[in-house]
Amino acid sequence: MNESARYRVSVAQLLVASAIWGFAFVAQRAGMEYVGPFTFNGVRFLLGSAALVPLLLVTRRRRLSRGPMIPRSAIRGIGAAGLVLFIAASLQQIGIVYTTAGKAGFITGLYVVIVPLLGLLWRQRVGGRVWTGAILATLTVFASLCFRMPRPTVSRPIASGSRLKRATERTSRGPGTARPTSRR
Repeated sequence: MNESARYRVSVAQLLVASAIWGFAFVAQRAGMEYVGPFTFNGVRFLLGSAALVPLLLVTRRRRLSRGPMIPRSAIRGIGAAGLVLFIAASLQQIGIVYTTAGKAGFITGLYVVIVPLLGLLWRQRVGGRVWTGAILATLTVFASLCFRMPRPTVSRPIASGSRLKRATERTSRGPGTARPTSRR
């Protein structure tokens, strides 16, 4: 497959991932009519964990002879990332109770801005294209929230907490994962 075809496939994959991500907010909003935010998140993460069990079993068989899959030194970091994920997912789910799925998804999209900032904490070089995208994302979110919703609501700060979740997901893998790869 040549570079042009790989690029088109990559763009199509990003579009599919974005669609799935966007539809998830609609499902979350609909699910909140039947259960509370913590029940919803509990079931959501339980299903996600169950979906990973086959992968874990296959990987475990391959790595059994090489020692433990997770080094003891990583346990604390994994626990901290899990705690941040729990708090941010809970804030996001609670925020969805008070706003529409579209607005919650749009506010959550500010992780595009937070990821480069967190990358700077790990002393990663952040290029001009990343900052341009971050500034455009901030302006877009600001314009949509200020000009379409004239009065403040309780949902904004709560749903905004979910930005921490998305940013943490992108940077919790350690240095080198916060910066996007550029196409040349």
